[in-house]
Amino acid sequence: MDLIEDFGLKPGGHYPAIILHYADVLADTNLQALILLAAGYVVLRFFEAYGLWYQRTWGQWLGALSGGLYVPFELWHLANRPSLIGVVVLVSNVGVVGFLVYLLWRERRKAPWVD
Repeated sequence: MDLIEDFGLKPGGHYPAIILHYADVLADTNLQALILLAAGYVVLRFFEAYGLWYQRTWGQWLGALSGGLYVPFELWHLANRPSLIGVVVLVSNVGVVGFLVYLLWRERRKAPWVD
C-alpha cells in the first residue's frame, strides 16, 4: 500500500485495485519462469526490431509471423468485448502484418532465382 501511495495513487482506486489483485494472483506463480518468459519476449522483439531496422528478410518474416499471432486473440477480444479501441488495434495490426507480407512478396518477385 505504501508503494502505491508513493506513486501518488489512491489505494482504493480502480488501477491500484487491479495491481493489488494481480499481485495476489502472481504470489502463487513461479516468478523465475515468468521472468525468463518476459526476457525471451524482449530478446525476440529486439531481434525483430534489429531485422526490420536493417531491412533483413528474416526480420520481415519474424515481424509478420509474430504480429500475425496476435490477430486471433484480438478477434476473440473484439468478439467478447467490442470497442473502438479494439477495432483500431486489430486494423493497425493487420495493416502492419499486411505491409510486411507485401514487402516479402515484392522482394520475392524481384529475386532472380524465382520463376
